[in-house]
Amino acid sequence: MLRSDQHYLMNNYLRGLIMIKLRFSSLILLLLTASVSESLAQQEYQIPEIIIEAEIQRNGTIEINESRHYQFQGSFSWADYRLPRDGFDEMRNIRVSEQGQDYQLTDNGEPGSYTVTESDDEIVITWHYEAVDTERTFTVSYELDGAILHGQEWSELFWTWIGSDREKSTADFEVLIGFPNELTADSLYYWSRTPEDLIEFSHEGSQLTLSGQNISRSQSIPVRILMPVTLFDSSTITNREAAIQLDRIIAEENEITEREKRRAERRAAVAELAPGITMLLSLFSIGIIIFLYQRFGKRHQTSTYSTVSTTMVPGRAEPALVGRLLSFYQTHSIHLTATLFDLARRGWFTLEEEDSEKKWYQSKPVTEFRVAATVQSPAETLEEWERMVVDYVNNRLRLGKSKLSEVFGSSDSETMKWYPTWSKEVKRAFKERKWKDEKSMKGVYLNLILQGLIVILSIILMVLGGMIGVVAMIISIIMLACSTTLIRRTKEGEEAYMRWKSYREGLKKADERILFKDRLDRHFVYAIAFGLREKELTKLIEIGSQHRDSDIFPWLFVIPGSGSTPITAAQNLSKHSALSVTSGSSVSGGGASVGAAGGGASGGAG
Repeated sequence: MLRSDQHYLMNNYLRGLIMIKLRFSSLILLLLTASVSESLAQQEYQIPEIIIEAEIQRNGTIEINESRHYQFQGSFSWADYRLPRDGFDEMRNIRVSEQGQDYQLTDNGEPGSYTVTESDDEIVITWHYEAVDTERTFTVSYELDGAILHGQEWSELFWTWIGSDREKSTADFEVLIGFPNELTADSLYYWSRTPEDLIEFSHEGSQLTLSGQNISRSQSIPVRILMPVTLFDSSTITNREAAIQLDRIIAEENEITEREKRRAERRAAVAELAPGITMLLSLFSIGIIIFLYQRFGKRHQTSTYSTVSTTMVPGRAEPALVGRLLSFYQTHSIHLTATLFDLARRGWFTLEEEDSEKKWYQSKPVTEFRVAATVQSPAETLEEWERMVVDYVNNRLRLGKSKLSEVFGSSDSETMKWYPTWSKEVKRAFKERKWKDEKSMKGVYLNLILQGLIVILSIILMVLGGMIGVVAMIISIIMLACSTTLIRRTKEGEEAYMRWKSYREGLKKADERILFKDRLDRHFVYAIAFGLREKELTKLIEIGSQHRDSDIFPWLFVIPGSGSTPITAAQNLSKHSALSVTSGSSVSGGGASVGAAGGGASGGAG
């Protein structure tokens, strides 16, 4: 069979394998989602009804009683009420009650108690109870001071009766606002900053009622009210706002209404075009990744590689560089470990096994290893990043830190500063091998830019044209994540990758018939760099050491008289394959201002 035919069959095989993995991953994701959904369904709550009674007093304060009806499925023990610190001067006489029974202000967390806490942004009222598969109605009461602003002839209350940060939607919502005196139709003005027909107003005598149904948890209800200033005791008014003028505010609200109407018309127009735009954006997103893959990411054909696993070392490349090649161009702590062990194998260091002091929670002492420099350094030229390891380890040894766990301790500031520098040097040396096609990064950057633009356009489409834009956004995000597929290896890098990958698979499947025993310690070092699991490393050592028990790990010394051998010591050493190194009752409000809404309470339960 021709080499090109082999490459074609191999590509088809890899595509099929990828599709199988994707389908399997999707199945696992669906099963996990179903499991989580079932667990969450066992504990759920709703707030189907919110009723607010607000009584405006002649001194300008507002007495608010907000009743929230909860439906609990499962066990619950607390709920909270969160009010932004905007639009008022002071909130006092805070109370929580249930069916006329007051809760106690205490922080003991017992049922029937509540607490009040505040931050720079909000006031949080939390109350405790016991509820299992039942319905309860809680009432939060308080007085607001400074929420009403006064002009020469009119007074303004601009309040958000429920906020947009609620955890649950509400089926029925009603606010009953009582005034000190009866008001005629021409002496009371009100506007709602909500979608048309969402809120209905009803005015009769001294009461204004606003109500709505199916209020989304992301929908707030801000209402602006103008009432005669004569409703209030003039002796309590300390400041007059010149901006509170009837004609001015009516014009302002009419302008806002017209602007929202034009915005709604634009949204309706975009909504008609949204399906087609979504299709175009999705196809464009997919087309970009296909074009860029053909231009920058298509893998080079090779003629010298074999996909058959082997335990014959493919070359003399250093374990850390090979490990980076097989780790998608990333340097990890296992590559530092492999470098240290490789330097020991080549005669720069030795490792001596010893038992540590047994801890009270351990069944037996844990084996540790000490690093020591050899008396005579080998006569070889080291790469710069290898020389960095030799110098750093020798410096640590001079400081008396010879334990393997101490040489590269994650809590040591010196190590944390040194490791990133070492990683950069490994990256530089890897780049000199020219295994990675740096030109392919141009495709990555282009895809990130273009797909990012499509994501932004999809979000705009969602805002203006509806949720169908989510389809284009999801597809573009997936294509954005596919940027990594555009990073390819050079032809030499592809050949090296296939050879070393086959070797890695050979080490995983190694048996005594194919393993070269006289190179066991070298196999061991590469296995560390490849990230083989402890069980795989132990198996490799057991199989490779059969019928031989000496001179396999000449750089590894055992505990005298312990019965341990270099083989058993190597098995213990495999547990250290990854060094732990890392790279590193009244509260105040914010005050009210003309034309700005205060309030906006939210909350949850648990």
